[in-house]
Amino acid sequence: MSFRNNRIPELDGLRAVAILLVVGFHYLEPLHKTASGWMFFALAPARMGWIGVDLFFVLSGYLIASILLNNREAPAFFSTFYIRRFCRILPLYLPVLVFFHLLHQLTTSRAQPPLLEYLTFTHNFWMASAGTFGNWFLAVTWSLAVEEQFYLLLPALVRFNPRARLLVIVIACIALAVLLRYCLLLMAGRDAVFPILVLLPTRLDPLMLGVLAAWLANRGVTIPKSALWLVWIFSGSWIARAAMSRGWSGSIPNPSLSALFHLMIALFCVTTLLMAMGGGFRFLRWRAFTYTGLISYGLYLLHQPVFLLLGNLGLGARRPIVAFVVAYVAAALSWELYERRFVAYGHRFVYDAEAPSPERAPGARIAINE
Repeated sequence: MSFRNNRIPELDGLRAVAILLVVGFHYLEPLHKTASGWMFFALAPARMGWIGVDLFFVLSGYLIASILLNNREAPAFFSTFYIRRFCRILPLYLPVLVFFHLLHQLTTSRAQPPLLEYLTFTHNFWMASAGTFGNWFLAVTWSLAVEEQFYLLLPALVRFNPRARLLVIVIACIALAVLLRYCLLLMAGRDAVFPILVLLPTRLDPLMLGVLAAWLANRGVTIPKSALWLVWIFSGSWIARAAMSRGWSGSIPNPSLSALFHLMIALFCVTTLLMAMGGGFRFLRWRAFTYTGLISYGLYLLHQPVFLLLGNLGLGARRPIVAFVVAYVAAALSWELYERRFVAYGHRFVYDAEAPSPERAPGARIAINE
């Protein structure tokens, strides 16, 4: 089964940008933390590469909401959605989880989340309580926990709320995330930074901004390009200022600024998405980007374990390059030989013939890049 002919290339291109930012942040961390002079400024994208996760969240909100809104009256609404999600997430997650959970247990006494919590995608609560990822092989899976919890929330919101009320709920969730971050930082200071990172309520704004973008597209609402550029430049300037600041330590001491900074990142990501869907950033359609986006899930899960496993081989400065090549090849093989078969099986389960909703505006593009 071919998945490339019925995908929106810009979305896969954005996935590629997101995963490259995340990989750059992790692989170049020893450099961008200690760099000086021209190297400090050259490594600014890697220093802020963690915002790639926010871009993934925006894309998830947009993609999932697009599908759900277009099929909200389908009889097989819930069963189709969850079967497809299971077929996309679990086939790779489960073997990676079991292998690296056991490897961590055999090689170190450092605490890690219980296997049951990983299996139920609740390990981000353990991480928030402990103030650490625990198992560094599986550190990136906190974001999968956030997304899976989001998947429990969104289908019911779409199914059981009229579109107008859904819009109010989405906007309220965005505001709630900002307010929760502010209150937690006000009460706990820097001790709240890690829980804010890994918990769904404080990460709702990028996810819900993606849902908002899907809601607007579903209703045929187009935001003027001038407004998008204005928000993109304004929010991007916040990110650039943080990336160029030598005092940047991953959090902003001022609670209000920190709470708003994460919102600025989410706004930057969603405006990037909307401009890409409107025909901007043509490079996102390049084959190298679309294929990297296609295998980005495997690359996301595997890049950190590969980097850690190569740590004792004496590769020196070559380690990031070798690790990226190995992780990329492994992700590509995983997709071509393994994952795509489960995705194909999941797509045997359909919504109500997946016919376009009569309420959807003519010409609106439906996100199908599951």
